[in-house]
Amino acid sequence: MAFVTLALFGVSTVISHDKIVGCYWGTWSFYRPGYGQFRVEDIDASLCTHGYYGFADLHNDTWTLRIWDPWLDQAPEDCEPGFCNYDNYRNFIKLKETNPNFVPMISIGGWNAGSGAYSHMAADPEKRKTFIDSVSEFLDTYKFEGVDLDWEYPGKREGSDPEHDKESFSLLVAEMGAMLKSRGMLFTAAFSPAKYTVEDGYDFAAILPWFDFLNVMTYDYHGWFPDHFFTGHNAPLYRREEEIEEGHPGWYFNVWDTLSVYLDLGVPKEKIVVGIPLYGRGFVLNNTEENGLYCGAHAGIPEGPYTRQKGIWGYQEIMQAKNNDTLINLPDAKPHEWTDVVGDCISAPYMYNGAYWIGYDDEASCELKGKFINFMDFAGAFVWSIDTDDHSGDYGKRFPLLHAIHDGLNSGETFDPENPHCTGTAPMCDTFETTTAVPTTTPSPGPNECTENLDVLPYPGDCHKYYMCIAKESGDGYDLIEFTCGDWVFDPNIDACTDPNLPSNDFLCPGF
Repeated sequence: MAFVTLALFGVSTVISHDKIVGCYWGTWSFYRPGYGQFRVEDIDASLCTHGYYGFADLHNDTWTLRIWDPWLDQAPEDCEPGFCNYDNYRNFIKLKETNPNFVPMISIGGWNAGSGAYSHMAADPEKRKTFIDSVSEFLDTYKFEGVDLDWEYPGKREGSDPEHDKESFSLLVAEMGAMLKSRGMLFTAAFSPAKYTVEDGYDFAAILPWFDFLNVMTYDYHGWFPDHFFTGHNAPLYRREEEIEEGHPGWYFNVWDTLSVYLDLGVPKEKIVVGIPLYGRGFVLNNTEENGLYCGAHAGIPEGPYTRQKGIWGYQEIMQAKNNDTLINLPDAKPHEWTDVVGDCISAPYMYNGAYWIGYDDEASCELKGKFINFMDFAGAFVWSIDTDDHSGDYGKRFPLLHAIHDGLNSGETFDPENPHCTGTAPMCDTFETTTAVPTTTPSPGPNECTENLDVLPYPGDCHKYYMCIAKESGDGYDLIEFTCGDWVFDPNIDACTDPNLPSNDFLCPGF
């Protein structure tokens, strides 16, 4: 590609690579307070080959495309007086006028959109046609150059149809892809990092011909999620030895293993775009002395001043916390006393201060991921999301993480996480020994009867064990298989093994 020079506040970067660098923008950042506000004019489109306007959605009654925020997205002439104002769709598209290499895309869906409405629409030929026709009409009005489909996820989450979503998704992709190709437009999609979601939800033989490339969301592996009562990094690059066994909470929860799933399923490397998060996920520790990986936690890190979401800080907020003399919302932390740890397998840092712990990507890890993309010869990188980088340059140059990704790609250097193999240098609180099955003839658990195949039941008199109900081939009742949680205990509220040392679990195993 041609050499492109970026000049920002005296910082000059020459882009000499031919990789994709896609930038998602969560447009709700427009409403963030103070220095956290991010407007369309804050986007440096010279740093992005593709820009994703997030999000439009789907009406679950008319089955047409839904404008997510008319006040922000549309112009006054687009709708009834008083309902539309900022014309951000067109302003976003106009970024191409000063940055000819920038490709503006509309992203449809997103996590908050859920799965149910898309599942229902995709299963019905008439509803699919109605939706696709509405997208075509939308593109007649707003001159985006392509569509990014972000259904999270076929066959998963409330309202989805696990039995039929895989086929329905394929049909939707083929029909939408045909419409977009007839218009000469790009078609991309955001894809899950989770092994079973990928295997169960996507028929790559059917969908790959229609997509120009796939944005694989290689992040959100660990965080303050339901039943995730321990620390873990948001986007580890590689696995530790302890995480190899199925059943460990780190099993297939890293960038390398996720992308290996895609490659094994036949996705060509030149269609894979690797997700890099410009934010971190954090926790409140149970014990300040246990501050490594897989250490007990009882809450998400308190919300930051801008993103204002428990358990998540944008990189801008991470840098602010590291540099501020006052730490509002962090009463147990001490200014300037953050400890950074970079695990050799993770290839990215986490930091802690008192009870507060957060795993994130910094400039060094973003540059390294750029070199990893070079090594694998993937199509490129994308970021979620440009608005959480240090976009104001409060602690150096503007968009330091985006620049670091370009630096890695520009270098021409490669990084192979398997050569040499990492050893797991970051401290770890628990190896999470996986549960092992042992055949048993122990009597039935009494009143807790099996109701369906794979039911799990408490083991009478031993909180460290549980039963699984296995339907007999004859259809006449169930066999009971005994499992052990090792040092952990069985929690019938979540049907899983859990750490008995958590305060909320005192009742599970009295006298432990």
